[in-house]
Amino acid sequence: MKRIILSTILIIRTILCFAAKIPAWIDNPESVYPRETYIARTGSGFTIENAKANAMAQIAEYFGSQVVVSTEATSSMRNNGKETQKEQELNQNVKIFSEKNLSAVEYSESFYNKKKKTYYIAAYIERTTFWQYVENDLLEAENKYKSMLNFAKKTNNPVLRYKHLKKAKQSGNEYIQLLSEGFLVLPEKKKEFRTIISDISSNEELESLYSTHVTFKIQTEGDYENFISSKVIEAFKQNGFIPVANNAQSLLRIVINSNKKTADEITSIFPEISIILSDNKKDEIYFTYQNSWGKTSSFSLPQAQKKAFPTIAEELKKELAVKIEEAF
Repeated sequence: MKRIILSTILIIRTILCFAAKIPAWIDNPESVYPRETYIARTGSGFTIENAKANAMAQIAEYFGSQVVVSTEATSSMRNNGKETQKEQELNQNVKIFSEKNLSAVEYSESFYNKKKKTYYIAAYIERTTFWQYVENDLLEAENKYKSMLNFAKKTNNPVLRYKHLKKAKQSGNEYIQLLSEGFLVLPEKKKEFRTIISDISSNEELESLYSTHVTFKIQTEGDYENFISSKVIEAFKQNGFIPVANNAQSLLRIVINSNKKTADEITSIFPEISIILSDNKKDEIYFTYQNSWGKTSSFSLPQAQKKAFPTIAEELKKELAVKIEEAF
């Protein structure tokens, strides 16, 4: 009887000892990492790396980042010589897409729960340390936003004004994002930052961008049945430019050189394209693009052009849409 009692006491002590070792941060990270000082989240996974990634994902999500967690279960059959057993392996792949530099993240020691076969780990950021990263980004974003806005205000050129306003709008949105993340790091700055966000959001110069467009007149050379020029125009229209016949604010020149070569009654072309957006007097260049394509052959120049130009036009439209967006 004594042996049974002693064994029971020993089991209870072992259980209590094991329970005492479970870190408090697993269920309540703020008990170890107070909210006033830290931003902390607990992650779990079937490996330490999975647990780290899961904890980091939760930190990133706190800052408004996009988190994608995909869980894939795979089953396999294994024979140990006596019986066939079904084993299931769970792979957890966590990908974090975040614009915020999370290099200030630190981790606790990991804890392994044998019963659940799961690792736990706490990811945490010390607020005042992390603020140094945020503060530098904020200053850079503020300077970029203000400089683009000042450029737009100072110029009388409608094309440059449109360009700088678009850049100011983009940098303003980036600045707002950083301000929002800033008062998540230091909540006492919430009122100050929200005032700045309100000023940017209600800026009349930026609001005028929605009703601002740049008109352009088109000059085309060497295009066959307007295959290419029509797609070029579509790419510019996607970015707020409007083609007009008269009183245009800019000039769009599209020059297509087929580089014709004839041999044994077969005509081959090696197309080259030059695109230039300038002012009407061609004194100021706003945008340039040049590219060349490989050989296309047929029995005549029009047939070779008809064969090559539609494909070139589609490729050109996609590439130009990106480059125009980057330039303006």
